[in-house]
Amino acid sequence: MSRNVIAVIVAVLMTAMVASLQALFPFRLATPEVAFAWVLYLAFTSRGELPSQVATALIIGYLSDLQSGAPVGIHALSFAVLSMIARAAATRLLSARAWQIAIIVFLASLGHAAVLRAAEMASSVSQMLTMALTTAIAAPIVFAIGRRMDRALDPAKPRSLGFSFQ
Repeated sequence: MSRNVIAVIVAVLMTAMVASLQALFPFRLATPEVAFAWVLYLAFTSRGELPSQVATALIIGYLSDLQSGAPVGIHALSFAVLSMIARAAATRLLSARAWQIAIIVFLASLGHAAVLRAAEMASSVSQMLTMALTTAIAAPIVFAIGRRMDRALDPAKPRSLGFSFQ
């Protein structure tokens, strides 16, 4: 199987796991957008061409729209644009530690939340901040899952594009 197909499957499994964990608690929790962090990871460590990467981001965004109950296309479009921006920025990120990844994801998530706020998907600034914070906290775990996936797909060729979790 190709990396993109496996990436879509992993994204669906991660978002389903987060939704299941949220359902276990009797009170409302701020939910991290693991699909958002996953698209960032895929863009930062892209191996293929840009069209296949954007198509993967569109599919993950579409499935995220369906799982979250959002209007179809909101996450799909924002994930595709995010994927292109993150790929352009990936050349500047040669190595990053877990706290650096969390900061990058927090800032990107704030931008994404602002787009959702403009589309009237986020109700308040506090909701935007908690979504960005929980996504930033979950990002090092999501990136570790991605590194593990990449090592399993191609164990002889480790990715040269940083993200060492020291």
